[in-house]
Amino acid sequence: MRILGLLDALAGRCDVDVLSLAREEGDREAVAALRMRGHEVEGIFEERPSAFATAREVARGSSLYLAKYRSAAFAISLAARLERSHYDVIQCEYPYTGQYRLLAPRAGSTWVLDAHNVEYALSRQLGRLSRQGGFVYQLYARRETAARRREEVAICRVMDGVVTVSNTDRAALAQDVPGLDPAVVPNGVDLTRLTPNEGRESGRPSGIFIGKLDYRPNVDGLRWFARAVLPQILKEVPDFKLVVVGSGDPRHVHSLGRHPGVRFVGRVGDVLPHLHEAWVVLAPLRAGSGTRLKILEALAAGRAVVTTAIGHEGLDSISGEHLLVADDANSFAGSVVRLCRDRELRLRLGRAGRALVERSYGWDRAGETLVSLYEELLERTVTTAR
Repeated sequence: MRILGLLDALAGRCDVDVLSLAREEGDREAVAALRMRGHEVEGIFEERPSAFATAREVARGSSLYLAKYRSAAFAISLAARLERSHYDVIQCEYPYTGQYRLLAPRAGSTWVLDAHNVEYALSRQLGRLSRQGGFVYQLYARRETAARRREEVAICRVMDGVVTVSNTDRAALAQDVPGLDPAVVPNGVDLTRLTPNEGRESGRPSGIFIGKLDYRPNVDGLRWFARAVLPQILKEVPDFKLVVVGSGDPRHVHSLGRHPGVRFVGRVGDVLPHLHEAWVVLAPLRAGSGTRLKILEALAAGRAVVTTAIGHEGLDSISGEHLLVADDANSFAGSVVRLCRDRELRLRLGRAGRALVERSYGWDRAGETLVSLYEELLERTVTTAR
């Protein structure tokens, strides 16, 4: 969503080519959709690396995170593009594409990393939360976090510019990479497509969870909500329904479908009708980095949101004014019940949330900020050359 929003915002300001490693379900359709929007896209279509190939890279010291996205075909295509064309800026989305700056360094262009998250901080949080696998898993988690930190620091050091989505992430990277001064380009929303509809609520109290169902912070948050929070809500609001919307492999959360009041919808073409029908948008996240696009989209649609401190970390949202924040199961359940019983509160939060995103989180504004960074970095390069 961030890449699409920034591409659309940059399209009227720059000539942009996209090189994409396409291995996931739906990637062919995504590449075709980007082309239909007018973007120049080359997709490197290949199967995911075998477990053996990935394990070999990990044995050599790589994190699993980078090993999964290492591709000889992608590296060759990138090198060929750099040989035949001059790009003022090469922007790497996520550290796993930033690794190609390390694998095939080249002068003559300005390299920018759009970090999205501080991945090693996210890995550390997940390691603390998870008890799956016991001692062996904890050893793996510590090793993975250390490898990610080492790699991300190295990638940041070879970049001409680093972009984070929040001041929280900016401070984390600046602390771990001496001399680094990341720029903040916040996440945004499509304010034209995502609009409020206060009269669309379903007749039954409901909460909606939106997110990839094989992304570990989502899996952890959804499991915690279904097991620790939902039973308390159902005691107070017996007809409450939890609607789960999202793509990705649902096997990690499949068993939650047996809980009373849970309905899985899966992947949808447009999330907006589902947002409009829900009484409450739920973001029960206990691990995360960057900022949550799901919360910005919910606010843009004028929906009341209940989340955690980590859930709205990095956003300018204020608990009690734009959304409700609760970190333990009792408080989270109480906030949801309160919203189910108080429509005026739902409307007030929804209107305030919409005003917030209109003020601070449009993609056009993010595009302007990013182009200003490009111009600053290019000017610095010219000045240094003199």
